[in-house]
Amino acid sequence: MLVLLLTLASSAFTNNTNYTRSFDHAVGNIVYSGTVVNMGSAPDTLYISLYRVTPNGDVLVGSTSVYLGVTPGNRHKNLNGTLGIDQPAGQYYYKFVAREYWGV
Repeated sequence: MLVLLLTLASSAFTNNTNYTRSFDHAVGNIVYSGTVVNMGSAPDTLYISLYRVTPNGDVLVGSTSVYLGVTPGNRHKNLNGTLGIDQPAGQYYYKFVAREYWGV
């Protein structure tokens, strides 16, 4: 079973509230790992969604959210999890959405 690791650190910092990145997946689980930082001035929630691209439209595979505070102990969050189990080969993309600015 292949596992694709979405290493968030490879995305570098972003000063945007939305970020989307596509990738090809062979087969197996799709997991994520990395650290996200709230770079804004207010607490926020970062929403992470994984989609599979199909001829009939994009299909939501999995999603999660993480609270991002602004105090030193809440500003950085380590993320580890699974967004898709036993996924078929194909084109996928993940999407990060938050109100404030954040980085990985």
